[in-house]
Amino acid sequence: MLSLGGAVGSYGFTSDSQATTFATTIWDMFFAGSNSAGIRPFGNTNLDGIDLDIEGGSTVGYGAFFEKLRDLMNADNSKEYILSGAPQCVYPDAYLGPGSGKALTEAAKDFTWINVQFYNNYCGVFDKSQFEASYKQWDAAANSAGYKINVGIPAANGAGGGYVSPSTACGLVPELKGYKSFNGFMLWDTSWDNKDNFAMSSSLKKCLG
Repeated sequence: MLSLGGAVGSYGFTSDSQATTFATTIWDMFFAGSNSAGIRPFGNTNLDGIDLDIEGGSTVGYGAFFEKLRDLMNADNSKEYILSGAPQCVYPDAYLGPGSGKALTEAAKDFTWINVQFYNNYCGVFDKSQFEASYKQWDAAANSAGYKINVGIPAANGAGGGYVSPSTACGLVPELKGYKSFNGFMLWDTSWDNKDNFAMSSSLKKCLG
C-alpha cells in the first residue's frame, strides 16, 4: 500500500483535473501503468493500493483522484486493488468527509475500507461511550456506501493519545463483531508494535479468531 498525506507538510490539489492527471501519474509509477512517468521506485512491483491520510490543506480533488484510480484499477484484471482512507474519529472528518465535495461522498463507492483513527481525539477507544457513539455514525456511512471499517488504535503506549491495553482492545471485539461494517483493526504503527514485542497485534489476532 502507498500512503499519501500525513500530519505534516504541504500537499493537496487545486482542481479535479489536476487530481485526475496525478492519478494517472501514480498509476504509471507504482501500479500497472505504461511507465510514461519514466520512474518506477519499486521496479516491476505492482502495489496493492493507496491509502489517503489527509490531515491538512484543501479538500479539493481527492474524490476525483480516487474515481480515476478506481477506473484504472477496474480495467486491470490481474489483481484486486485497495483504496482506503484514514479519517479522524470525529464524524464527519474535516478533510475526507462525508460531506459535499469530499472524497467519502464524491467517491464513496470507490473505497474498499477506511482506517478510522480512534485515538488522539475525544472519541477514541479509551472512552467507551464516545467511541460507541462515533462508531455508530461511521457504521451508518459505511453501510450506505459499501465500504468496511478498521478500528485504528495506538499499537503501544506512547504511539498516540488514548492508548488502551491489548486486553481492553480485545474487550471491544464482541460488540464490534455485531456491526456489518467491522473489518478489523489498524495499528499506529508497526514500529511501535515491534518495540512492544508485538503485544497488541498478537493479542488482537487471537481475540479476532
